[in-house]
Amino acid sequence: MLEIGAIIYLCSRMRNLLHDRGWDKTGWMQALVVIVYLFSLGFGAFVYALVVAFRRGEAGFDSIGFMIYPPALLSAVLGQIILFAVVKSVVRKPEPAEAIPAFYEELSPLEVEPELMVRSLAH
Repeated sequence: MLEIGAIIYLCSRMRNLLHDRGWDKTGWMQALVVIVYLFSLGFGAFVYALVVAFRRGEAGFDSIGFMIYPPALLSAVLGQIILFAVVKSVVRKPEPAEAIPAFYEELSPLEVEPELMVRSLAH
């Protein structure tokens, strides 16, 4: 039950992070939070099961029990940390209007001579 609350919190945090950076549609990234959580949880459990199999052999699987859960949860936390770090480094805030160079504002399609436009369209 605590995991569901943590996933809901992380989804709302991802939504707020993306809204602050200018994104309007954040549903896919919120779904990615859930997908990364589930994948990394399963990956951590699988890796721990392999470690137990190599260290104790086949008899080790009889005594895993709930000891598989802490490594799986640790890998899920690491997966979320990596996801948020990637989103924070890749998704940028939109540039303010004053950051646009002035020469873009000076160019206007109306200032181009009509003869040049006709010549360029004819070729």
